[in-house]
Amino acid sequence: GKYDALVLAAAGLGRLGWKDRLTAAFDPQDMMYATGQGALAIEIREADSDALDLLTPLMDKNALLECVAERTFLSTLGGGCSVPIGVDCPISDNDGIRRITLTGAVFSLDGKRFVEACDTQPLAGLEVEGDLDPVLVGIHIPKPCGRDAAHQAAKCGQAVANRLLAEGAAPLLEEARAAIAASMQSAASKS
Repeated sequence: GKYDALVLAAAGLGRLGWKDRLTAAFDPQDMMYATGQGALAIEIREADSDALDLLTPLMDKNALLECVAERTFLSTLGGGCSVPIGVDCPISDNDGIRRITLTGAVFSLDGKRFVEACDTQPLAGLEVEGDLDPVLVGIHIPKPCGRDAAHQAAKCGQAVANRLLAEGAAPLLEEARAAIAASMQSAASKS
């Protein structure tokens, strides 16, 4: 045939009824994903408590906490959708203690160099004093989700990003940004 292999979304194959055609699947430990990959968000007016009350029951608490950790990670690195940054951010429940673990990496554009780090934070049994900010990295955290857990998720993302920066991620990010800027400038001059 024309192709030796295709990489497609397993969810899409499932919706088409073609799950049986899936011959291999990537595990996040084999191939990290982009921050927020697969997350669905609904944007509402900031002061619209009626809309928030209506939508809160639809919220997936784990997905929200994972997004907070991943977006904090990306923001701390100063990254965006054009830089080679990957994450894996599962929430586990071992011995009745919920934990969030974020593994993150920054890669060179050719994939030959990278730095990787990991952090785990507990999500339950936290005692936090004072009022917590209900908005983290642009995500409104409803009280039923647990703002203390959301702040722990953000702490996890920030810790991994800071560790990567300490281990040499900044030059990789700068190289990627410079290459992307040069590519965009070249494309603009051709048009």
